[in-house]
Amino acid sequence: MRKIQEALVAVDGARIDAREMELGFYGPSTARAVLRFKTSHGIVNKSYQSKPDDITGKMTMAALDEALRKRERAASGTTRLEALTSRRALSGIGAPALTPGGLPVQRLGVNNRAPAAFDKGAIDIRLFGTGSFQVVDGAGGTVNCDGRVAILSDPTNSLSVGTSLPVTRSPQVFHVRGLQEGMTMVTFFRPFALSALTLPLVVIVQPSRRVQRVFVRGIEHNHAPSGRWQEVSAAPNNLATGVSDGGIFDATVMAGICMGCKSPKCTVDKIVALGFGSLPVAKSHIDWYLRVGNGRDFVEDGNILDWIRTDSGIRRTLRDELEGLNNRTGIQSGHFEFTQSDYGNDDFKNAFGGIDRVDFEFDFQRDQCTVWFQDRYEWHPVYPGLYELKEGDDRRSTNCAHAAFVEMKLEGAKDYWMKGEATVPLPLILT
Repeated sequence: MRKIQEALVAVDGARIDAREMELGFYGPSTARAVLRFKTSHGIVNKSYQSKPDDITGKMTMAALDEALRKRERAASGTTRLEALTSRRALSGIGAPALTPGGLPVQRLGVNNRAPAAFDKGAIDIRLFGTGSFQVVDGAGGTVNCDGRVAILSDPTNSLSVGTSLPVTRSPQVFHVRGLQEGMTMVTFFRPFALSALTLPLVVIVQPSRRVQRVFVRGIEHNHAPSGRWQEVSAAPNNLATGVSDGGIFDATVMAGICMGCKSPKCTVDKIVALGFGSLPVAKSHIDWYLRVGNGRDFVEDGNILDWIRTDSGIRRTLRDELEGLNNRTGIQSGHFEFTQSDYGNDDFKNAFGGIDRVDFEFDFQRDQCTVWFQDRYEWHPVYPGLYELKEGDDRRSTNCAHAAFVEMKLEGAKDYWMKGEATVPLPLILT
């Protein structure tokens, strides 16, 4: 399956999810890529079909084989981008693992072969790892890539680093370093060139090798529903000094919703519809609580990565920890509490809430920072006589909303653990 995915990327410019590529998994983005390829090539088994589907059968494999052969023929006599990094051994930080000419040809399709040029047309690297490729007959041009996913460098010139570098000789070797999980392409450009189009080099950035982290669980409250919504609705008990901007989280507005609903579900549905339309991460966590997760852990790896990228509050906290270090060599680690007032991004504030413990590790040799946590997703109503008051429970402007969500446990909602980790370049937290 992995070879089929790579062929679709190479010959059709398919955009396939990095996780599906990593696992060789036939997921939704792979299915869409197959359907697009079959539609553009008119692949229909007319004995029983009237239009293309997203299944990879013999006709599709044969068409991919032929498209790859055309790709190989088109590359002859033109400038070439050739992978030097082994397709099997994903390189770590430091010098890339090199092979004379890529991997041996792997099998693909009904003809049980794939062109040798295809094996030189893609590179696998780990996040923050480095791979190598060479440009043949490209002097006078430039190599280019998407700087969000990867960055290029000339190993013979320490100052030559960026997303567009000049090619001055043939062959010339370049390094490519992964900055973000995903896929990009290295392309070649030569001004005013009349020669055939140079085929791009596919770069797939895989997740970094995982270190076994110690996850320290946050506090569990496990509030039980009271079954007495009418009492909550009659006296919402919202803290009037909370948010007071007239929006959904305003104490008065929230009280009006709770008092106007005869059931917790009515309250929750209105709150979600009115307050979370522009908060997709928070909305996904609510859905996991109400109906999707069934108490299973929510894997937060991708969300933690986006949190660090988009939330100035977490970057500021990490920056403070970094500036407080006396020793900036090797690996330094620690942890801190992250409260709701620390956030700079409302989406993550309403998704994660206050986090009892955030762990971090600064790796100065690899110039990277890893963040991880395991915290409980749950709601905290404060109503004497209805819910047991536990550590960390405070009366809020949204108090009756918390009660409504706890009461939804009577309809199958379940608390769960938010758990994950992410690694980012150390310079990112300095922004």
